[in-house]
Amino acid sequence: MKFGLFYLFSDFGNLSQDQLFKEVLDEIVYGEELGFDAVWLPEHHFSVYGMLGNPLQVAAIVADRTTTIKIGTAVVVLPLQHPLRVAEDAAMVDALSGGRLMLGIGRGYQPPEFHGFGVNQGDSSAMFLESYEIIKRALSGEKFSYDGKFWKIEEEVEIFPKPIQKPHPPFYVASVSPRSLDVAARLGISVLRAPQFSNVDAVAAGFEEYTAKLREYGHDPADMDQPVAI
Repeated sequence: MKFGLFYLFSDFGNLSQDQLFKEVLDEIVYGEELGFDAVWLPEHHFSVYGMLGNPLQVAAIVADRTTTIKIGTAVVVLPLQHPLRVAEDAAMVDALSGGRLMLGIGRGYQPPEFHGFGVNQGDSSAMFLESYEIIKRALSGEKFSYDGKFWKIEEEVEIFPKPIQKPHPPFYVASVSPRSLDVAARLGISVLRAPQFSNVDAVAAGFEEYTAKLREYGHDPADMDQPVAI
């Protein structure tokens, strides 16, 4: 078992925002010195509950200040941004960090975030799948076009820089429901589970269900990156 850090960058106290960011970044550096394996950074909008609108931006800062700790997003909310931008930012973090990025992705769950960006939350599942396909192809080094319902890339594109990890940085998908476990297993992506949405026993049961579904879809659980509980 490996242990990591998770920071919402919440603003609930009397600290100034600049001091909050400084202290958390200093703690991440210290966490690396203590031997923590990873740090996870979430995306949230329009609330002091979480102040990282772009976790990959802060991931780049963490990459510059650390040398060994892995850097994960938990998660990048795919329906709220263009997938090519996500791919470019992710590739940059992987390049800057020497191949330490773990790209956690999800479809989002908070209605105010969708309302703020004018995105129909009812489309989030379909948007997630379309965005994931584009990001995976971009991070794999392809030059490609794409004709989707939500995103169209009419001329062939290729992103730069290239990520260090091949064929691409590892993907993790947020999962809080049987439906999302099924999606993760079908796509062959490792899962991020959150006990705060249920309990530890439910998280363990979810991992067992996910493992069974992996086998149903022809994936070997041993080939998956280690599941993560946050």
